[in-house]
Amino acid sequence: MSLHAAQPPKPNFDIQYIPDLLGDFVTLFCWRLSRTPPSERYPYGFAKFESFGTATISILLIGGALGIGFHSYHLLIHALAQTVQTLPPGNALHSILQFITETAPLLPQIGSGHVHPVDPNAAWFAALSVLSKEWLYRVTKVVADQEKSPVLLANAIHHRSDAYSSLVAFFAILGTWFFPAIPLDPLGGEWDTQQYLSSRLVTLFQDFLSPL
Repeated sequence: MSLHAAQPPKPNFDIQYIPDLLGDFVTLFCWRLSRTPPSERYPYGFAKFESFGTATISILLIGGALGIGFHSYHLLIHALAQTVQTLPPGNALHSILQFITETAPLLPQIGSGHVHPVDPNAAWFAALSVLSKEWLYRVTKVVADQEKSPVLLANAIHHRSDAYSSLVAFFAILGTWFFPAIPLDPLGGEWDTQQYLSSRLVTLFQDFLSPL
């Protein structure tokens, strides 16, 4: 979607694509392995791979969230720098934004730094993503409850996080279309990053505390 619409919360889809794909493979692999009957070498079974899978998914998604954050950060600084050029010198807002852009720390740049015009049609894709990811959450949650599987539950929660992320993108796309002077796209990307990091760090911390 982001290749056509070029939206910063939707370059999230570009940056998230690999962690999402790997996360699905990890989910399926660890769930199947955890259901393997105990063997002579592993008399207590393979249930501990559930915790391993949940922790792996969290690490992958944390990496994707950092990529989103770095990408959105650079776009936000670029947008603020452009705004500074349009404000008259001596203006209070000009001074504040100039101070921010000149003192902003350098962070790794992920993805292209080019800024593209907003395509409001991208909002349709974001809305479709909200519905599809919420549906995936509900279906996966039912299976996770039936199987009592932490790794499936982690995958279900990830689908709901994607739904929330797409909802933020939906409003950011429309907001940027109506108010192009406000950098809502990178702000939406930063919001998504904060949500992903907070939820996945909590999950990862719980996994390390749980007995393996």
